[in-house]
Amino acid sequence: MARFSVASRASFRSERVRVSARISISVTVRSLGRAWNGHDDRLVAELGEYSSHADLLDIAATLDRYADEDTVEIREILAGPGSRLSG
Repeated sequence: MARFSVASRASFRSERVRVSARISISVTVRSLGRAWNGHDDRLVAELGEYSSHADLLDIAATLDRYADEDTVEIREILAGPGSRLSG
């Protein structure tokens, strides 16, 4: 999950008019996780290029540095059918 927040202020003042505005935008991006039944084809293709045992160990070590919820799609692809990790 990622959260982006932007806040801005603007004002205009003349002899007759004074305008002031505050704008705040907040966007939260959540992984669709299991609700989405597919994977990004580009990600699947890129991960497919890592096929040696050493490559897969490097990827696994890198993924271990991050929360499971942030890497769930990559872990599912690597463990899925046709993957060298799936046995």
